[in-house]
Amino acid sequence: MALRQRIYSGIIRISRDDMRLLRANRKKCTVRLGTASVATPEVLMSDGRHSVPVRVLRVDTGRSLGELTDDDARAEGLETREQLLQDLSRYYPRAAPSDPVTVIYFEPLPPVAAPG
Repeated sequence: MALRQRIYSGIIRISRDDMRLLRANRKKCTVRLGTASVATPEVLMSDGRHSVPVRVLRVDTGRSLGELTDDDARAEGLETREQLLQDLSRYYPRAAPSDPVTVIYFEPLPPVAAPG
């Protein structure tokens, strides 16, 4: 598979299911196929309907799809590595275990109080 490279700036798109996990405070990372970076320390996670501001804590570009673990699955809001790999196969059906992945770790930012 051709190597994907992506720089996220401003918004990282996620699925509605992932947004539910993020809003329930269960999702702490997102896994992307290929090599990715984030241009700013704060971005919006968006499913197209809702957006949640997050602070990027770490970007891990040193692993392959086959090296993802149960810990990665739990950080994604899932239970097991198998569930994570099954979820990722929906978005990357041709990905091989040797393909590089980027894991972007984040934390939600506190809500901003309205002026006044």
